[in-house]
Amino acid sequence: VFHRRFEHVDEAISKAVSFFEKRSSENARKYCLSYSGGLTFVGCMAMLLFRSYECLESQTFMWSFAVFMGALGAYVSIWGRYTRYELEGVSSKWLYVLESLSRLFIGGIFAFIALLIIKCGLAFPFVNADIEIYAYALCGFAAGLNERFIPSLVEKMTVNKQ
Repeated sequence: VFHRRFEHVDEAISKAVSFFEKRSSENARKYCLSYSGGLTFVGCMAMLLFRSYECLESQTFMWSFAVFMGALGAYVSIWGRYTRYELEGVSSKWLYVLESLSRLFIGGIFAFIALLIIKCGLAFPFVNADIEIYAYALCGFAAGLNERFIPSLVEKMTVNKQ
C-alpha cells in the first residue's frame, strides 16, 4: 500500500475479516461453554456428594436429580450447537454467559414439569417404584435437551411479526 501497489488489498481485507469472524466465534463459544460447563460440573459433584450420603430413595433427591438431569440435557443441547455462537455487535461476554446459564435453568424447569406430568400420571403410567429414579432421570434429560424449543418458538414468532 505504501508503494502504491493495491492489487492485494482486497485479499488482505478479506483475510482480516475472516480472522475477526473466527476469533469472534471462538470467544463466544469459550464464554458459553466454560460457564455452563463449570456450572454443570459443580452440579455433577453435588449429585455425587448427595449420592454418597445414601439418600437415593428420598423424594427430594429424586426430584433434584431429575432437575439436574434436565440441566445436563440442556448442556448437551448447548454443546450440540456451540459452533453457531458468534459475538455480535457490542454485546458483552456476559450476555453469552447469561444466555447459556439461562438455558441450563430452562432445562431444569422443563425437567421439573416433565416430572410433574409423570407424577400426575398424565404420561408413562407404567412407571413403578423399581424404575422411578431412572424414568425421572431419562425424562428430565430429554426435557432438558429440548430447552431450545421455547427460544425457537419465540424466534419464529418475532420473524412472523416482522
